Amino acid sequence: PLAKWRLRTVLHQAAAAGNATVVWMLLDKGADPTTRCHKNQTPYQASRNKTIRTAFRRYAAQHPEQWAYAEANIEPLTDDMVAEQKRKEQEKRAAQRRKKKERERAKKQRQREEEAGRRAAEEAAKAKAEQKAAKKAAKLAKLRAKRGGQIWTCDNSDACNKELPKSFFDRNNMRFCSMTCLKQKLGI
Repeated sequence: PLAKWRLRTVLHQAAAAGNATVVWMLLDKGADPTTRCHKNQTPYQASRNKTIRTAFRRYAAQHPEQWAYAEANIEPLTDDMVAEQKRKEQEKRAAQRRKKKERERAKKQRQREEEAGRRAAEEAAKAKAEQKAAKKAAKLAKLRAKRGGQIWTCDNSDACNKELPKSFFDRNNMRFCSMTCLKQKLGI
């Protein structure tokens, strides 16, 4: 056990550098993947990325009797395991696509509902405006009937000339529909 405690080996350095080809070549040449460095790491543990760890695991699967891979925390990666990982990854992607489609459908449904709500609000506002206009027309018809069929208009003919409502402003025998028209005519 004492001989296995060394500074970093070439295999440690190749694993840390991220060179899978060199790692594989060193393993083929007999480099020991169970050797621990001064940091108590095996080359597998010193590797920087998944590609290097996969190279160690694939080598362990192809050469199961060469080293005690369990000491180096290397779990062999067989072709069946790779196929299973790919299958799971495909299922995961398919599930992500389904979720994305479902989110898009839900978003479109919300947009349709919002649009329908907007249209309903616009129609309600339009109906309310029509109802208000009809009420106003009925009031004016009633007012005309009360005034003997005459139409009284605002005397501020420069700006307004509207038909006078039921209550209006009378000043110097002149009739105005609002204080604004009265002020305009009198120059106030």
